[in-house]
Amino acid sequence: LLMIPLTSQDRENKFRNVEREIISVSVYSSDFDPLLPPSKSPLTYQLLLQEDFSDEERILKNIKGVLPKFLNEEELKKIASFITSRRIPIPLLRRASFKFVENFQGVLKVLENLAEYSQLSVYDLRRELIPPQNYEEVLEEINQDLSILKQVLESIIINAVYPEKSFVISTTRYVNQLKELINSEKFDDFLIESLPLLKRETYAEISKKHTLNALLQELLEKIENFKMAL
Repeated sequence: LLMIPLTSQDRENKFRNVEREIISVSVYSSDFDPLLPPSKSPLTYQLLLQEDFSDEERILKNIKGVLPKFLNEEELKKIASFITSRRIPIPLLRRASFKFVENFQGVLKVLENLAEYSQLSVYDLRRELIPPQNYEEVLEEINQDLSILKQVLESIIINAVYPEKSFVISTTRYVNQLKELINSEKFDDFLIESLPLLKRETYAEISKKHTLNALLQELLEKIENFKMAL
């Protein structure tokens, strides 16, 4: 999915095809929030918008090209923190109008109003994405996708496939005990006691032969006794 350009419709289509699986695996994320709808999960935003609300530094970099130029660095940092706390995606900022805003408080007011309308679906927000316009932007998009891939592998996929620590410890202990028993005399006793169960059919056959031999032996003894009586 991350091999497909961010603004391509193919990326959205690919996501829709595996949406259930992505939602299922997202619960293993350390920042999973059960109160958020699946369409607004951090993983969904990462894959479809390249939006990561835990990366305030990147948010700060991205908002500089969207917000009014009169904001200073300190004000931009405060806005980046506000955007992070309210989970306002950058594409949504492009829908905002700062035409008549003249100061920091005015920008903050617009963002507060914008947060109330942040119920747009992730697919609607994708319509606001702007394709890369030059080589540097293409390279930045690729690097961001690689960063997302690494983060997903480290913080989600490993958690999803790796068993609970307590389970690993108990299983390891059990395996070690089993190895010790296999190398001990107790294992020989175990085999002797368990062979009738492990080799049930073989033992049934042996038992049948043993019974037959006993009957033959009894018959021979009777014949000998009969001969002696004659």
